[in-house]
Amino acid sequence: MKKFPIVLAVGVCLVASACSSKGRTPLDDAPSPAAALQQLDTLVVAPEDVELRYYSSDWAQFKAAPDMKQGCSVRDRVLRRQGTGTKVKGSCRITGKWTSPYDGQTVKVESGMEVDHVVGTAEANRSGVRTWSKADKERFGNDERFLVAVSKGSYQQRNGQDPAHWLPRGHRCEYAALYVQAKAAYRLTVDQAEKSALAGVLRGC
Repeated sequence: MKKFPIVLAVGVCLVASACSSKGRTPLDDAPSPAAALQQLDTLVVAPEDVELRYYSSDWAQFKAAPDMKQGCSVRDRVLRRQGTGTKVKGSCRITGKWTSPYDGQTVKVESGMEVDHVVGTAEANRSGVRTWSKADKERFGNDERFLVAVSKGSYQQRNGQDPAHWLPRGHRCEYAALYVQAKAAYRLTVDQAEKSALAGVLRGC
């Protein structure tokens, strides 16, 4: 079983009332393109493990967030932190405004947003996780360092695809760098097409 360091998610508030909503996403804290290129070269290149069955429930999307109101989840916490002027109302209804970094769209209703795994859980499942426990998968699925609030349209367009098949219109450099960081943090593999696409983006930044 692989062991991963226990790291508090960047910017996560342990007491919800102490949070200030400034609209930052993990893309704002992505590594530099040069650092990401160096990190990319440390990743193991291997074909995707398409024979390993994928069960979304194993990745616990999304766990409860006990520091917020009852009924809130990690998804709600991400939306609260990454929006501007956000508030938690009722049974964990998030209000505010969001700017989707993938397409630049401004969204003023929570129902128009999704929380995206920079490395999708289905993609992670194909990237060398045969020895992972369910707890490992849950940790990955709820790691807020790599969860980004985006418009529902861009989320559906991406549909969990890797960078060889999809890239955002905006913040491509940051997206590629954060994607590499996520794969490195969890010792995930990349296939050759994926690595080439990431390198192409980062070299052009």
